[in-house]
Amino acid sequence: MLYLHNFEPDRGPGGVAETGYKDTDDSPTKTAVFATEKVPELKHFFAGSFGKLPADQLFDLRRDPDCITNLAATVSFTALQKQLFDELKEQGDPRMSGKGHIYDQYPYANESKRGFYDRVMRGEKIEPAKDE
Repeated sequence: MLYLHNFEPDRGPGGVAETGYKDTDDSPTKTAVFATEKVPELKHFFAGSFGKLPADQLFDLRRDPDCITNLAATVSFTALQKQLFDELKEQGDPRMSGKGHIYDQYPYANESKRGFYDRVMRGEKIEPAKDE
């Protein structure tokens, strides 16, 4: 079994819609996945790549090696969650003491590329990146 816990289920895994999911590089695959968003029988491709994930996911790797079917709503995972949380506490993971926000405060990229979402939301015109 594979148990995953999402500490921030209100966040999307591939960035935010308002910025065009810029946390994910543009590619033919991204374009193809985006084309599935509004097609009912294909929208699960978009949801699996860019949709918000539930707090808990549980997969049977023997029967479902591609982790398609989340069993968390139908199978008890209490023991797995306890094991995960105990190990994270032992490792001093800041999320276990209510300080997970620290991960958002670490500097990333070069300074001119930081705060992209906030800058877009303030209406700043962002020029396309140039090779550096």
